[in-house]
Amino acid sequence: MRTFHVRRGGPPDADPIRRLAMGTFAEAFRDGLPPQALQAVLDQRFSDARFRGELADEAFVYFVAEDREGFQGYGVIHRGEAPVAAAAPAFELSRLYVRADHHGAGLGPALMEACIMEAIAREGRSLWLQVWVENPRARAFYRRWGFEARAREAMAVAGVVLEHEVMVKDLEGAELG
Repeated sequence: MRTFHVRRGGPPDADPIRRLAMGTFAEAFRDGLPPQALQAVLDQRFSDARFRGELADEAFVYFVAEDREGFQGYGVIHRGEAPVAAAAPAFELSRLYVRADHHGAGLGPALMEACIMEAIAREGRSLWLQVWVENPRARAFYRRWGFEARAREAMAVAGVVLEHEVMVKDLEGAELG
């Protein structure tokens, strides 16, 4: 069994988190986006400046799961109004990704727990996210954590429309795992 720990990410982690983010996004969407569209997303949304800026901004909270080989997963929350009914203040779980070769090793649950606890510590009453409907593993993971589907939205990604589910978890009296 692999050993890992979860910690908060900071500005010095920008480059390794960005590289991890690019790799895990590509793993998650390679079957849903043509290669040219996938590359366009990677070029547009995964800039060094974006990651450095978010990691320096106290509104964004990054958690990384790392082992002896480096970062293997990450999660990001920030305060943000949900596009569906959700108790305010709401936090968005904008990203939670784990390298495919580390799925099932406990990194996802550890990152999710850290994100939930941080949202609660910041007096959040709900946590929301968007998940691609063609990712049944992620959707099942979120349901196990008490997220409920509230709506579906079409999201244009590099000119390709992908349907996403908006899910919400009530944090008042929230149970972990």
